[in-house]
Amino acid sequence: MMPASMESRYIWVILILVFGVFLANTTAVLIVDPQKVFGLVDVNCRNFEPNTRFLKAAYLRDHPEFDSFVLGSSRANAYSVDTAQQLVGGRFYNFTVGGDTPLGMLRKAEWLAENRQLTHLVVTFSFDDFIYSDAEQERALEIEHPWVSQSGWLKFWKPYLFGPYAHPLPVAQALYGNFIKKDDWYTFDIRTGHYDFPFFRRQMQKDPKAYVENRFYAPPMFERFSKSDSLKYLQSLIHLARSKGIDLVVVINPDNHRTFLSFRPDAYRSWLTDIVRITGGVWDFSGLNAVTRSDAGYFEQRHFSELVGDEVLTRIFAPDSEIAQRHPDFGSWVTSDNLSARLAALNSDWIDQGGRLMQLAQETDRK
Repeated sequence: MMPASMESRYIWVILILVFGVFLANTTAVLIVDPQKVFGLVDVNCRNFEPNTRFLKAAYLRDHPEFDSFVLGSSRANAYSVDTAQQLVGGRFYNFTVGGDTPLGMLRKAEWLAENRQLTHLVVTFSFDDFIYSDAEQERALEIEHPWVSQSGWLKFWKPYLFGPYAHPLPVAQALYGNFIKKDDWYTFDIRTGHYDFPFFRRQMQKDPKAYVENRFYAPPMFERFSKSDSLKYLQSLIHLARSKGIDLVVVINPDNHRTFLSFRPDAYRSWLTDIVRITGGVWDFSGLNAVTRSDAGYFEQRHFSELVGDEVLTRIFAPDSEIAQRHPDFGSWVTSDNLSARLAALNSDWIDQGGRLMQLAQETDRK
C-alpha cells in the first residue's frame, strides 16, 4: 500500500500536470489564434472582437437553413433578424461585418447564391461606404473568408503570420478580457450574426447626457470625393439578385445628423442620383428627420440601435403599422419620379443646418 505522503505527492503531481497541459493548450491557442479564426478551442469566448467575416462564413456553410440575409457594414448590425423574419418571413441571418463595402457585399452575395436558394436580401449602406478603398481588405479582421473572396488561403493567412496579429497585444487582450475583466463590454452571437456592447448600454442607461457628451463628435467633412468602382459592384449585386429571382430591398442607413452633415452636399446628391439609377428605387432614411436628429437612438455618431433598425424595417415592410407611423418624416421611397423632390429636401437640410459646410465645399471646389 502506498504511504500517505507518497499518495499526496502523486496527486499533486497529477494535478500539476493536468493544469500544465491546460495552461499550455490555452497559451498555444491564444498565441496561434488570438482572433479565433481557427476555431480550435473556445478559449476566447468574451470581451474580444473575432474575425466575424471568417466565423460567419464558416457557420453558414454548416447551416443551410438560412435563406435570407442582411448585408452591410457594422451599422447594419442594428437590423434585427428576428424583426425581419416577423415582418417578411424566411430564415434571416445578419451577414454584416465591420467596414464592409459594396465589393464585400457582392462577394458574399455571390458565395451565398452559389451554395443555397436565396429568398430575401436586404442590402444596406451609407454614403461613406462608397468612398473607401475598393481593393480587397488587408487588415486581419477585414479579410474575407477564402470561400467568399475566392482569393485563396495564402492571402488570408498572411496578416496573421506577418501582420499586427502576430504580435503579443491581441494575446494580452484575450487573456485580460476572458480571465480578468469581470463584466462584458463586447458579445457576439454566431447563431444570428449580431454583436452587442453591453458596456455602452450600461453607460447610456446610467447617464444619457454624459454618454452623448463623451461618445459623440462631429466627423470631419469629406472635402474631396472621387467616384470609385463601388457603384459598379453595387450594380453587379443588383443584377445578381434580379437574375436569381431574389426579393431585394436596398436601404440607405439613417446616419446620425453629425455624420450626415459631414458629407459633401454636391457629392452626396450625385451619389444618390447614381444609386437611384442603378437600383431603380431605394429606401432612403438619410437626411435630417425626427430620428436622425435625436441622439437617443445611437451608440455614437455612426452606429444606431436596434430600436432605430426596427423602425426602418417596419417602415419598409409594414408601413401601416403604428411603429411605422411614429415618425412620418423618417424614410422615403426614392425613384426617378421623385428624385428631384428628394434632392431638394436634402438640400434644404444642408442649407438650414450645414450652411458652413456648403460654403466650405464651394471653397474646396475653387482650389
